Amino acid sequence: MRNALVSLLLLIAVPSQAVEPTPFRWPSHEAIPARISDGAVIANISLDAWQSLYKTDLRTRRDYLCRLVLTTGLSELSKAVIHRTRPNGADMQSFWSEHTAIASMAARSPLSASLAVTVGWGRLASGAHYQTDVGVGATIGLIARRVCR
Repeated sequence: MRNALVSLLLLIAVPSQAVEPTPFRWPSHEAIPARISDGAVIANISLDAWQSLYKTDLRTRRDYLCRLVLTTGLSELSKAVIHRTRPNGADMQSFWSEHTAIASMAARSPLSASLAVTVGWGRLASGAHYQTDVGVGATIGLIARRVCR
């Protein structure tokens, strides 16, 4: 089971159609913060899932699923209702940062809190979100953490 989870995480983290032979070389410097942010959110949610689902009681598992469903559900609903263009002009799903909300929802320790800060920085530096998007996303994640316990 552990090997399957590691394989799944590697498939998600490594780009499927890499242009360069190494995953650490990107076509432009603008892609670097986005990759760092994506890696940090994957690490943070994986750490939280492992801590919540592996050898824990039913209540801890239920609380984790409640946080995850609440955070992603509210994020998707807000993106469907509020059409705000991203700073880089990619699409109209800027408000709020779902990456930051999920990373904040998963923050349980100083390590995962620093990963959540890294996710917020990466979303800002890559031009995917405004500061208010990241701030509201972090707040939603923390509220979900407070509600689902």
